[in-house]
Amino acid sequence: FPTGALDPNGTIVPITTDRGFTNHEHIDELGLIHMNGRIYDPTIGRFMSADPNIQSPSDIQSYNRYAYGLNNPLMYTDPSGYFNLLKSLGLDGPARAITNAFHSTIGRIAITVAVAYFTGYYDGGIFGANGVFAGTFATTNGIAIANGAAAGFAAGFVGSGGDFKSGVIGGITGAAFGYVGGEWEAGTLGNIAGHAAVGCASSSMSGGDCGSGALSAGFSAWASSKLPTAWAEEERLVAVTVIGGTSSVIGGGKFENGATTAAFGYLFNALGHSGKFGSVVIERDDGSIETRTGGSLSWRNYNPGNMRAGVSGYDAIGRNSGFAIFPDEETGFGAVVANLNTPRYQGLTVGQAIATWAPGSDGNDPVRYASQVSRWTGLNAETRMNALNSDQVNSVANSIKRYEGWRAGSVHIKPAPSN
Repeated sequence: FPTGALDPNGTIVPITTDRGFTNHEHIDELGLIHMNGRIYDPTIGRFMSADPNIQSPSDIQSYNRYAYGLNNPLMYTDPSGYFNLLKSLGLDGPARAITNAFHSTIGRIAITVAVAYFTGYYDGGIFGANGVFAGTFATTNGIAIANGAAAGFAAGFVGSGGDFKSGVIGGITGAAFGYVGGEWEAGTLGNIAGHAAVGCASSSMSGGDCGSGALSAGFSAWASSKLPTAWAEEERLVAVTVIGGTSSVIGGGKFENGATTAAFGYLFNALGHSGKFGSVVIERDDGSIETRTGGSLSWRNYNPGNMRAGVSGYDAIGRNSGFAIFPDEETGFGAVVANLNTPRYQGLTVGQAIATWAPGSDGNDPVRYASQVSRWTGLNAETRMNALNSDQVNSVANSIKRYEGWRAGSVHIKPAPSN
């Protein structure tokens, strides 16, 4: 009883269940909670007797001997009424840091983006060649969409503190960005418009403004293609996140919403199709699945010259990060040679041809590029392309392959299903 007297006749019996918060025994008739060590009164938020132990002499809350869990029940549990569990296990520091992060706008953004990064991008994502669901999808675009959906859901769910609806919205947003990246090359009008459309839809589903969502996603998509190429992907991700948040505020929206949408767009669109840590997966004519993992992007695409997607007449079989994918190295190299022999290049000098192949507007350094090609081929940069013989053109093509960073990885062939 509240007076401290015993109840030998067992007259205090809960009406339905005797278990509640942290599985403590609730005595509903008296409005009390029996923690076996002490009795707690939830109405006043205090224990009915003092804690005989001072758990943490350096923590002033330990001297509040009638309080539950250092007066912080959202962070700590107190199994017996004597010691809080996290403090006893030495986990109160990490728990406090996580709680503080969720109460901070920057912290929530960081947590959301980190979950998305490690779920849907790092090491190819969970549907990539090294992921737990490797082989589920047979195309690079399929993998990007699946990674976007899974990582978007995980990031939305965790970043919102466990809200399922936020997870679903994140999953839809991530998948949509993955699709946009497979359809339009980064930095193009179609890609920027696709970003804006996804940003609008995502913001509207979250109860926000379509305009601010479209502005943050579209502008950050454009800006990501203008960032210095020397920046690491992580640096670019941070920059895009800040740009997206700022754009959202300018458009009348929230910084957090714009930042998260922009980060999703960059992760599942630009990076999701870059293959930096991932792989290129193609379905061959015989039904088998070929996975090219590791190495450089040019090697994974079997595209030694990093020719843009959309080229016609060169037997390309797909696209990845805006570049064409070829069925094998021989076909890809042949496409480079054939392109150099077209009128577009034949009327130029070697230096002009390289500047056309790798323009400065794409983040290249044409002068350095041409200088390296001249050094490796022994050709003067002022030599005209139509004056070269076939061996010299092949030499230029091999120099392009070398400059573009061709580095072989590994190929895995999954046989076609037997009938």
